[in-house]
Amino acid sequence: MDADAYLKRLGWRGSGHSLDHHDRGIKKPLLIAHKQDQLGLGTKKAAHKTDDQWWMRAFDQSLQNIGSGKESTLTQIRKSGINRGGLYGFFVRGEGLEGTLSSTEESTAAEASTSNSSAAPTKESTPATSASSASDDSDDSDDNMSVTSTQENSATSKSKKRKRGLEGAEEIRRRQKKPKQDAVTSSVQGLNDEEITKIDVILKRVGRQAKTQAATEARDLTGKKSKYEKGSAIRKATMRIKKQLTAEALASGALPNPKMRRPDQADQYLADMEEVRKRAKEQKKVNRKQQEESANVDGHDDQTRISAHIATLKPKKKAEIEQRAAQKQQSLEQYVLQRLQKQDRKHEGPYSQAPPLFFVDTTADKALVSEAAQLAQEEEERLAEKQARIAKRRKEKTLKNKRIDALAKDILTKERGALHASTAKEHVVKKARKKARKEIKLEKKLGERAEKKKAGKKRLAKRP
Repeated sequence: MDADAYLKRLGWRGSGHSLDHHDRGIKKPLLIAHKQDQLGLGTKKAAHKTDDQWWMRAFDQSLQNIGSGKESTLTQIRKSGINRGGLYGFFVRGEGLEGTLSSTEESTAAEASTSNSSAAPTKESTPATSASSASDDSDDSDDNMSVTSTQENSATSKSKKRKRGLEGAEEIRRRQKKPKQDAVTSSVQGLNDEEITKIDVILKRVGRQAKTQAATEARDLTGKKSKYEKGSAIRKATMRIKKQLTAEALASGALPNPKMRRPDQADQYLADMEEVRKRAKEQKKVNRKQQEESANVDGHDDQTRISAHIATLKPKKKAEIEQRAAQKQQSLEQYVLQRLQKQDRKHEGPYSQAPPLFFVDTTADKALVSEAAQLAQEEEERLAEKQARIAKRRKEKTLKNKRIDALAKDILTKERGALHASTAKEHVVKKARKKARKEIKLEKKLGERAEKKKAGKKRLAKRP
């Protein structure tokens, strides 16, 4: 018989997992080494010499009190099931081993019968070694509820898919749009901007508190659940705590309540405030767009001038100007700007600026003309000399860099060889360039000294 296949048929998840569905018990096979100083799993006394037959001793000890009237592991298993105590419960899930592999339905039925028989533990029964019986029952019930809910959801989703497959695409689209068209949204009146901002701040703080409390609660409640179940538990707890905190704020009077909602109507209040928040957001977008349009008016120099002119207008005149701007498909600021520019052009006259009070006639004085030409020529010569100096410095710098590169290459070739010099790293090349610069400076100093010696010899030769 293939024990691995049999255990997997009974619900085992494979190597690396314990035989219990709640990860109780050992997960890896026991490796027992026989030593001369210590026998078995760290026992110092030689009570049993057969260290590799520990499972045999476990069954012998559990069966030795049969018929004596004493409480034994076997009687505990008979009363409270295989999962309630005993070494055997850690390894096998079921009432007994069969010689052949059974079908999946029979194994699931056997598991259900064992879970039902072990549901009510007695005082005499021994609890599980790694977790309490209460936590086991709660976990088992949670698992059953989650399984049934997922089965129902999958069944409903399959039926919906079948129905959608039968219907046409146009019919589905029409049915989806109909509730949106028939829906009537009621706006919350009687709230100014300050109250809306206050509600927004308080509800954001409530949401943050609800998220933190829900995360702690979900960690305590669903420590062994999967991440999807934990996420749904966190969302449900967040909504529950948010409603609770909102109800407390409504009862204390911290939140504005235009529709006079009671604390037990926290979910309706949250829906109203969500609508208010959406309306405020849309109004902010409209105001921002108007500000951008007014700020992006083409050709304006001073926005304050436009706003000041609009502020001085009377309501009747302002309404007329707005009507004219709408006829020309312009905003009020653009229309006012065009009016102001038109007035400026009308008042400009023949001169854009005032003519100078005095002027000097330099065409008749030839000395002034020649002096100006001489100054211009000197300035050109000065610029040409400056450009020549800059070009000379650049040329010297490029020649110096080329010489440094050649010397660095020679240094690398001497130290590492021609093959390694071409594939040298950046920091090695930098070191070589540094050495090349030092050599060039040394050559320059030696050349200056040689020139000084030559000049001194010439001076000595000229002396009588």
